[in-house]
Amino acid sequence: MADTRFYPSIPSKKLKTDILSTDSTFVLRDIKWYTGSDSVDVNLTSTIFGTGNVGYGVFEPATARQEFFTFNPTNMATAATTGLTIIARGLPWGSDYTTSSTTRQFNHASGSSVLLFTNAPDFYNQFSNKGDDETITQTWTFTAPNYPRMDSAAVAPTADEQLATKKYADDLAIAGAPDASATVKGLSEIASDAELAASAADGSGNTTAPLVAHAASFNTTSTANKVPVANASGVLDDGYIALTTRGDLVTRDATGLARLAVGAANRYLTTDGTDLAWGGANLDEANTFFGATDILGAEAETLTALSGNANALHLHG
Repeated sequence: MADTRFYPSIPSKKLKTDILSTDSTFVLRDIKWYTGSDSVDVNLTSTIFGTGNVGYGVFEPATARQEFFTFNPTNMATAATTGLTIIARGLPWGSDYTTSSTTRQFNHASGSSVLLFTNAPDFYNQFSNKGDDETITQTWTFTAPNYPRMDSAAVAPTADEQLATKKYADDLAIAGAPDASATVKGLSEIASDAELAASAADGSGNTTAPLVAHAASFNTTSTANKVPVANASGVLDDGYIALTTRGDLVTRDATGLARLAVGAANRYLTTDGTDLAWGGANLDEANTFFGATDILGAEAETLTALSGNANALHLHG
């Protein structure tokens, strides 16, 4: 919003006529403001004071008859003919600024000095003081991001006309909301990576709300305490299941998934009924045997004694 009150610098003026201590108007000898660069006098007008309709002045400054007053500058153009209207006279030389007193009102003779829009005590009453309680009568607009703010000791508002802080609004927004569940929408708490890795129970974090995973807790590459996610090709990074070498197999041991390294050449995969392992027999010997024996037209017999030793190979020519 535009300013409504202006505070021009005005040279000292003289009273055109006497005024009594009870008068409510005064007339100036002239309304000259300044002489322009073109040597033309510029007169005082009401517009240079804004639209506040109040001015501040002092009769006979720096004398025993000094008197502070306020006036209406609306008729400034006729201040040298019909005069200006006094709003209040005999104002204090200090606080409380606005209380008139007849003991501070004097008669002032024609030719007495008059200062208009001087730094009278009541003039300063129009400005806010950071150490005082103030009543603001116009709109104050704050340019972002320079918003008004409370200190860290700000408390919740208790009266309808008091302002609320952002913290109060944030607390109010979640106050009374239930914790989320599979059947109730509500509040949840983002779990840390460590809490996810430990399968921390709901309510074991910093609040009573259930713990949920954040997007940052997921990863397509093997990373400690991260939730595995398939990559763009729909494939899970083999680092998540500890495969490091071509030919590795995934098995499960007594505690969980485990890597079974590729066996030596021509070894076979066997089991002891519990875990997998690469067999100790060398299949190269069987290859040598069968490669050196003519078994053309051979017919294999069924060996029924599977638990015994098969020491003979029966061939039928």
